[in-house]
Amino acid sequence: MPCSPRRERLAWAAGLFDGEGCFYTSRVTPAASITQKDRRVLDDFRSVVVMGSVYYSHVGTPYHYQVTGLERVQALIAMLWSWLGEVKREQARKVLVQYRDAPIRRSIHSRTCQEGGCTEPFYAKEWCSHHYDSWRYKNALLPEEAAVTDTDRP
Repeated sequence: MPCSPRRERLAWAAGLFDGEGCFYTSRVTPAASITQKDRRVLDDFRSVVVMGSVYYSHVGTPYHYQVTGLERVQALIAMLWSWLGEVKREQARKVLVQYRDAPIRRSIHSRTCQEGGCTEPFYAKEWCSHHYDSWRYKNALLPEEAAVTDTDRP
């Protein structure tokens, strides 16, 4: 049975990614990238998978393809899975498990808590860690009203 042009292009993209790409965790989110000296290769890859960005870097290998975010990385993995080698499949599994098992991380910013006169450093949702934890505790009791979702992860 002949292979469709789309499947052939996906097989090519998977081969490129298998040899040159990597899955990793970027801050707190899954990511995937490829670096190349020739931007056209990365533009072709992006046109096949229809997601991610290609950008120029002044350091090291000049061109990078990158996709970030759980849903997009899962979609990329699903598209390429049939043609990925065992090493790259294991790398994908590891990144997804790390994301699943990671605690919610707080980003410390230079702003301060917005709760009535509190001067503690801002952590998430405009509050310090104490007020944020209080908010999470209250909302854990009423998840239908205001539960933390992936988009709310600090």
